Amino acid sequence: MSLQHALLGVLEARPMNGYELTRFFEAAPRWVWSAPHSQIYPTLRQMEQAGLIEGQQEIRGTKLRRMVYSITERGLEELRTWVGSGHAAPPVA
Repeated sequence: MSLQHALLGVLEARPMNGYELTRFFEAAPRWVWSAPHSQIYPTLRQMEQAGLIEGQQEIRGTKLRRMVYSITERGLEELRTWVGSGHAAPPVA
């Protein structure tokens, strides 16, 4: 599974900002998924440029700004295509 598809799956459930996504993956057991902060933000930017997600800037308080990402129709199509395709079994440890 690629990080892109994992992010699309999470964002399909609800819009989140980068910090929430990082916390989501940190809370997952390492044997399920591991995605460091340093990979999530660049992947989000690439996905936004590809039209798979869109960011909406929110202002919290007087100065705090954050980008909240949601899946686009194109992203939903990509996720459905990926879920519906065959995948090789993971290696047995």
